[in-house]
Amino acid sequence: MTDLWIEEEIRIEVERMGLRRVRDAWREDLAAEVVNDRGERQVLRIRLPESGRVIYLKRWRFSLENPRRFLPFQDETRLRARNEYRNLLKLALWGFKVPPTLLVGEEAGLWGPKATLLGVENLAGYECCADWGREHPEARGAIVRGVAALLARLHYRGIFHRSPGLKHFYLRPESLDEPFALLDVPRLDRQPETIPRLLAELVGWEIPGPERDLSKALLGIEDEFGSDSEIGPVFFAEYFKNRTLPLDPEKVRRRILQDIERRRESRLARR
Repeated sequence: MTDLWIEEEIRIEVERMGLRRVRDAWREDLAAEVVNDRGERQVLRIRLPESGRVIYLKRWRFSLENPRRFLPFQDETRLRARNEYRNLLKLALWGFKVPPTLLVGEEAGLWGPKATLLGVENLAGYECCADWGREHPEARGAIVRGVAALLARLHYRGIFHRSPGLKHFYLRPESLDEPFALLDVPRLDRQPETIPRLLAELVGWEIPGPERDLSKALLGIEDEFGSDSEIGPVFFAEYFKNRTLPLDPEKVRRRILQDIERRRESRLARR
């Protein structure tokens, strides 16, 4: 039995490239371009030779130098592809625009997968909000509104994005009012129950919730576009536009502004 699932309509093309099992993703002769390299985790761009379809292939495996490869309880790392695959299916079911999954697989190890693979199709017609905003300053207001609207939809579902940076939000340049797409979702959180929440607060862990997401998103926008007195009001106005969230807007604003200052101070202390 193969350890790699491939969408049937591209199976023949993918297998002709020599990609039949998870381990084949590390073949030196694989026709792919590395677009992001973080050591044990890389993102490759593959253009299928016959159809021309573009796949972004996320591959991960423990290096031989990493002592964690012998340890159990590394599920967040070992199950990265599986978790993102499930999150993409869930978001698509709820009506969010996400890239379709074209292949996914795991190579078994002693404590669980020792290598994982996820391939998603390029979102044709969409551009990264961070890149587009740098090149088109006139679109920054629309980007702020689009990010806030997408986060409001996530939060309405009780889901929180652990890393809501602009690089994970995508827009259609010809239709900036259209709901944004969301990429890179290996980790989506729900708010903890009361007791775990109290424990998290006691030891200083960040708790999944609106304040965490919104402060990170706003700080990320300022990092990309610079400080602007209009960003916050536009962001909050859009986030609370439909008033479907059981939150007090003024309390949330105050907490988020405090959280942003705390994050800034923490950055300065680490320098």
